Amino acid sequence: MGLITGILLAIWAVTGVQADTCSPIRLDQGDGPMAGMPIRSQGSLGICYAYVASQLNDCWEGQKLKRAANISSAAANATIKPSSALYASIGSSLDPRQKNLTKCPDRRKNGDFDLLVDGGRTCVAVETLAKSGSCSDDLVNEIISEQLESSKFTRPSAAALAEAEKGILESKTGIEENQKSIEKTTAILAKLPRSDFYYNSLKDNLVIYQANLKIHEGNLKIYEERKQQASTTPSQEANSVRALYDESKLVQACPQMDRCPRVPDKTNPPQPNILSVVARAILEDMKQKFDQGGCAKSSELNPTDCKLECDHRNFFSKSSLKARIHEALERPNPMPIGISICAAIIRSEATLNLWQKEVAQPGSTIPAFPEPGASWKNHPFCEPHAVLIVGRQKNPLTQKCQLVIRNSWGSVCERMATCTSASCSCEKDTGQLLIDEELVAENTWDIQTVPSPFNEKSCK
Repeated sequence: MGLITGILLAIWAVTGVQADTCSPIRLDQGDGPMAGMPIRSQGSLGICYAYVASQLNDCWEGQKLKRAANISSAAANATIKPSSALYASIGSSLDPRQKNLTKCPDRRKNGDFDLLVDGGRTCVAVETLAKSGSCSDDLVNEIISEQLESSKFTRPSAAALAEAEKGILESKTGIEENQKSIEKTTAILAKLPRSDFYYNSLKDNLVIYQANLKIHEGNLKIYEERKQQASTTPSQEANSVRALYDESKLVQACPQMDRCPRVPDKTNPPQPNILSVVARAILEDMKQKFDQGGCAKSSELNPTDCKLECDHRNFFSKSSLKARIHEALERPNPMPIGISICAAIIRSEATLNLWQKEVAQPGSTIPAFPEPGASWKNHPFCEPHAVLIVGRQKNPLTQKCQLVIRNSWGSVCERMATCTSASCSCEKDTGQLLIDEELVAENTWDIQTVPSPFNEKSCK
């Protein structure tokens, strides 16, 4: 009896551990540290790393306030003005570890060059905010608007935003009405004999309802895109940021930028010393514009003690990476987790199909796509991208453990960029991504974690 009991207990222990490895955790709900924090959009800027850093910073500040005032996370976060990712990217790009000072910007598909702040390391940006202080996104947008002439950047009108919101409402109403008509007509047709006088007429109506449904669904996507564009602020718009400095000086420092910057020019390589001097002067001038506009004053409000620290780790083992993620989510007073992934895994099927056409072009040297679930890390279409993990849950379709990912592409699920597969989908109410942990682990380079003020003695 003792042996049988021991075996049963062992089986129970194993199955119990397996069942608990993906118990639901949501840092963005209830009294989680991200509760009430808005989902943000990086717009046309390539500073996803700074958006992750600014949200880690804001979460840290919110938890400090929660601890000091003994209030809920949502109440604390409601008083925290979102810090500017652009300001964080400028400050951190001056850090030699970011390598933004010694690289020639790549040319984008539309012919523009990348910005000096595009691309960087999350932890460097976090440490910059902890050392130099943050600046609110609202203040940064005010300063940019004052700096730019109207001819260089024109904000979308309030009328455009109102029109988009009206279109969204009408489209959703149309979708709902046609769905009801389809259900009602289908139910009636199921009861009528084909010989009935009304059968063919109702069948024609059903076709019309189905066609109208597709039209309204298409219109909804269009209006949601228009709302996204109309809601864009200057700090999310590459052209408005680019207008803050003279790009011609960079072109002079990087001769190959006039031709094909992605292909190294061995006969006329960039001059690192000159490039570094030019890049630093541009970034320091940009930072000075914001500091003189009030950012320096607001950053002085940050306390000198209880500093936020960031732990950056590279992982080459999927099992070690997953263990680290779950350990961070399960620790007392958990905080959101930054990771660097291949953006290819969160792209929509439509986007992947367009890429596939490039691969299939005669003479193309682009390698074939990896198998479903495999790694994109060595593929040129990988697109390194920084995101936040804010929870985990079971995938209702596959029962696999999936991670809740907060992206920086806005809160709209219906965008062409969003994944819609069984292993990667968009949470309709929040715009956050739900991705199977195996897919995440296969396509992740590194992880960034920060402590909670509740666990730090210096934050008492």
